[in-house]
Amino acid sequence: MSTTSTTRHTTAQVQGRTRRIVRSASASATVATLCLGIVACSGDGGEGTYSAVDGTTTATVTVTSTVTETTVPDHSAVPDPEPDPVPEPCSLESLHRTEGMEALDVLIYCDGAWMRAGQWQTDHLRNLVWTGDMWVEYLPDDTTPGTGYPCYDAGRLEQDGVPPALRDQLTLCE
Repeated sequence: MSTTSTTRHTTAQVQGRTRRIVRSASASATVATLCLGIVACSGDGGEGTYSAVDGTTTATVTVTSTVTETTVPDHSAVPDPEPDPVPEPCSLESLHRTEGMEALDVLIYCDGAWMRAGQWQTDHLRNLVWTGDMWVEYLPDDTTPGTGYPCYDAGRLEQDGVPPALRDQLTLCE
């Protein structure tokens, strides 16, 4: 029986030593990795060679950096040879030059002489006519009973030359 217990004791001692060796090797590898990381991240950012030694392994890391500088010329002092052209009649910019039309942000119809514009997600709509340099509201003749929605006289629309594509979008007075 004493032989068996001695063997067990010897096996336990061997297993303990093996565990210590594995832990030691693992710890050495961790220290080496940390040293390499610290060495690679440290330095002045310029060129150089850094070495880390853990007692059994030597590693060399070379860090190189390149700086490129670009100069953008300043053209702000040079005058624009041609000023911006007058905006086209069929643009929000052109429409917004008319007082009271700043809230309109959707062009529904425009042919250069007539425009229908509105404010997004509302029933705020306006019909306008181009005078040559600005938009002027084309006022309705009346409102519909019950709803109060603007309406136009069919004869007046035709007499004023409102195009059929815009006329089709307007409510006629009864």
